[in-house]
Amino acid sequence: MTRMIRTVSAATAAAIDGYLMGPQGGYGLEQLMELAGLAVAECSYQLVGEMEEEKEKKKALSKHEQQILSEREKAKIIVVVGPGNNGGDGLVAARHLHHFGCAVSVCLPRPVSESDKAKGHVTARLVAQLVALGIDFLPLTGLEPALTSSTPTLIVDALFGFSFKGAVREPFDQAIKAINNASSLHSRILSVDIPSGWDVDKGYDISSPQGIKNPYALLSLTAPKYCARFFQGRHFIGGRFVTPFVQQNFGVDIPNYHGSHQCVEIPYDSLA
Repeated sequence: MTRMIRTVSAATAAAIDGYLMGPQGGYGLEQLMELAGLAVAECSYQLVGEMEEEKEKKKALSKHEQQILSEREKAKIIVVVGPGNNGGDGLVAARHLHHFGCAVSVCLPRPVSESDKAKGHVTARLVAQLVALGIDFLPLTGLEPALTSSTPTLIVDALFGFSFKGAVREPFDQAIKAINNASSLHSRILSVDIPSGWDVDKGYDISSPQGIKNPYALLSLTAPKYCARFFQGRHFIGGRFVTPFVQQNFGVDIPNYHGSHQCVEIPYDSLA
């Protein structure tokens, strides 16, 4: 029998974060980003590993077909990063993936401002860490050409999290359009916490399509949000920092993590 896992609303997710970063929870924002980003990196690494196994099939292809696949293999992961905490998770994941040995590029549709750099904003510091590692940054104008020309193995959608509301505005609408166009070229999308642009409680709005259309996988952080009930791809949960108090008072179910793993895949029909 499938173990059911409860979903939470955007309001409950915000309350959980408030508790975790309060005096009883004891976490800081950057600690939670590190834990969430590590889960994103591990999930991405697993998916890339599966894709690498699939590429072994190219041995039976012609030399011309092998050459085409080799060109596509040069860009393995592109992390598309938003302005908030979800984007911070993506930046942390990019750092871990680099250390895991993956070829990673990052796109910030809205670059870090000089003001944020001067203030030492968390996003500015995370970006500085990636720059120091020599990780490649793509301008927004270079995102779609990179996605369509090199066909990256995995696109990590870290644009918007559970606090997203309203319409997707420039320049992020252009990034989402580029990602959706790339998905038709057989690139795979991993969305972080929610598929960007979705209504956090109601899911993808077909009457006003503005979000990521068909992610290959979703990694819910802490707990699946209501919109995950409408998601039909592979579903993972990550973020191993949920306390018994959070479970009991916020209605959060912890999946059965294995050993030191930071994420776990759950059946598509296990959400309540």
